[in-house]
Amino acid sequence: MFEDVAKKTRYMVYTKKYDRECRIGDLIDRETIERLNTHFDFHGYDNSDSVANGVEWAADLQPQDGLAVTILVDLSGSMRGRPIAQMSYGVLAATQALEGLGASVEVLGHTTNATNRPNDQFQTDRTIDNPGRLSELLHIVVKEAHVPSTRSPGNIIAMGTDSPHLQHENLDGEAIIWATNRLVSRPGQRKLLVSVGDDFEPRCQTSERYAKDSRFLKNHLKAVVDEIDASDALEFAQVVIGVNEHWLARQDTYRAPVSAGMEAGDIAKAIGVAVMQVLDPEPETRITAAPAI
Repeated sequence: MFEDVAKKTRYMVYTKKYDRECRIGDLIDRETIERLNTHFDFHGYDNSDSVANGVEWAADLQPQDGLAVTILVDLSGSMRGRPIAQMSYGVLAATQALEGLGASVEVLGHTTNATNRPNDQFQTDRTIDNPGRLSELLHIVVKEAHVPSTRSPGNIIAMGTDSPHLQHENLDGEAIIWATNRLVSRPGQRKLLVSVGDDFEPRCQTSERYAKDSRFLKNHLKAVVDEIDASDALEFAQVVIGVNEHWLARQDTYRAPVSAGMEAGDIAKAIGVAVMQVLDPEPETRITAAPAI
């Protein structure tokens, strides 16, 4: 899978030398994560009832032993502040609900590094006409599938902290390839990738500035999504936060994305809707997510 995507879309990468894959504990200090294991108290969030209501969908599903799920979270700068905090709570609630049904759940995050060494190198070099991607990928393992979220919920909550390492740009196509490759290598009778973000297109001004085709990131993402849709190796669902039904109807990247409001309970519920669209596709049995404003 994905062998010809870059060639078909003319997706170029100037250098992968500075790309990084790491754990959330490499970016957020241990003391903060340990505090968040027991004190979910930043950004003033205290509406636990909303989160509980957001996972009521789990009661409508049969046990899901043999289901392997990956939740891939967009940690780009457009989510900075309270939105990313709400997303982290919502993802935690959905993860615990799925694990309670017997599914194994991995949580991954993606953004770019704060530094732009490929761009700096290109500015000195300037021998290439179309450099392509000029940012440094940052792919983050937030929670591994074999570790229950109840053991360290602070790892997932830490995605919402105001860290200088997080919340820069997003390169969705390469992140989805990374998450897919990890998911298909895991054991499981059925495999589901759920992406959670706030847009339908990658946003990376550093790379787009010098591109001959300003849509090269979007074209790559669309080709990656089409490749997954045509595969029987896994199923793919998307949750888009803060996007109204008008924009949802106009997008052409994803087959059936689910919109969510900006609160943690809304996000947890939307993840449930996305999961049920795959596991229980009959419309009359589906719940609906809260509309975005």
